[in-house]
Amino acid sequence: MKKALIGAVFLLSATLADIGVLISSSILATKLTEWKNSGRMWTALVDNGMLFPFILAKILWLLGLIILTVEFLKKKEDK
Repeated sequence: MKKALIGAVFLLSATLADIGVLISSSILATKLTEWKNSGRMWTALVDNGMLFPFILAKILWLLGLIILTVEFLKKKEDK
């Protein structure tokens, strides 16, 4: 049960961090006058130093999903 709680906390915190980073970059992207070929949103992420939190949120989200999947599959095998 503890691992499921840890996985859920990772998933929730990563989702909230990702939402915050995406909202911030979308606000900053509206003020861009020119951007690279990768797109306006990606340019706002890279130019404003929000790429590391974006990648960290994705890694935490994936880690939380893996922990939850393993924990729920383990519970099915125990029955």
